[in-house]
Amino acid sequence: MELNAKIAKQIVKDLKEIIHYNINFIDNTGKIIASTDEKRIGTLHMAAIKVVQNRVDVIVHHDDEYSGAIKGVNLPVVVGDEIVAVIGITGEPRKVISLGNTIKKMTEILIRENLNQLLKANQQKNYNSLINILISKNRDEEMAEYLFKMLNFKRNISRNVIVGNFRDELPFEEAEQVLSILHKYLKVYKNAVYNVSHLEVVIIMETQQKKDFASLLEKISKEISQKTNNKIVFAVSCSIAIDSELWKSKKECDTIFSSLKNDKQSFLIFYDDLDLELILSAVDRQTRKDYLNKIFQSLSDEEINEFQEIFEAYANHNGSIIHGAAELFIHKNTFQNKLNKIYEKTGYNPRDLKQFSQLDFAFKLLKYRRDRDKKRKN
Repeated sequence: MELNAKIAKQIVKDLKEIIHYNINFIDNTGKIIASTDEKRIGTLHMAAIKVVQNRVDVIVHHDDEYSGAIKGVNLPVVVGDEIVAVIGITGEPRKVISLGNTIKKMTEILIRENLNQLLKANQQKNYNSLINILISKNRDEEMAEYLFKMLNFKRNISRNVIVGNFRDELPFEEAEQVLSILHKYLKVYKNAVYNVSHLEVVIIMETQQKKDFASLLEKISKEISQKTNNKIVFAVSCSIAIDSELWKSKKECDTIFSSLKNDKQSFLIFYDDLDLELILSAVDRQTRKDYLNKIFQSLSDEEINEFQEIFEAYANHNGSIIHGAAELFIHKNTFQNKLNKIYEKTGYNPRDLKQFSQLDFAFKLLKYRRDRDKKRKN
């Protein structure tokens, strides 16, 4: 097992704060790779070589007793049954020898912790690669097969893609916090994989009931908000059982975030709850502009707003003049006159079923455009 200098440097720094003696971290070849006495880094320590070869503690009584060694105590650092390093404490042997076993044990604990962190980091890198493979339309099948086997990923079962968009860009240290939160809540779900970037969270997990998804994601959303002071909105795709088509699920989530329902009051949107928003989000900007100009070209903004209020009240009450007027607290004759004015100004009659549908689509398209413009400004 080879330990890198970064881990070794952190360990000697932590230990020096406890015992206030110089600490040397020596690899299995006898090379000092980290030390609180920086001039010794990179030098050969013959007493450490004896420790590794004989699996014993070596006390150095005099500075010239072993080449490259200064008086002190040197002990093997064992992880499993393997000597992974030697830890040396510089000082009068009678003063430092009593510290030896304590420092040895602490070093072994610190190494295990660092190795576990490295293992988790490497595993997360593999999960990140797997997610990128799964949401790619044109994926590398050879790499996909390799990752499926290495991560023991169960294939072709019903899954959903969940994407969480952050309100604000996430700093690196907060991304680590979010990753820990995801692990806390998702570790009980077999084959759930997830990653975090500064802009979004991506989760791929087995299909659950809507209420269970809602409960889970609400907990995650609340804890992210508490720990990072950031807001996250989740989009959940439809379920799909073919892993090579999960890219479509990611696309569904992207569609949700471009739809009307993605407002700041929501924390969760399901793709299969969308209806007209799917059509509206699919209409390109120029087509929207052309259609709205066709319906409203002769109207001022003030007239459009007035007609929209009248039309929506009329639609809300299934064409009832009496109930529509009551909603707006106006006389039914006034309400009827305003409906007539819509026909007069636009050429589209709200009382005609076909023309009602054309007006309805135009007002919804207008609201969609205004909401999109407002979000861009925010």
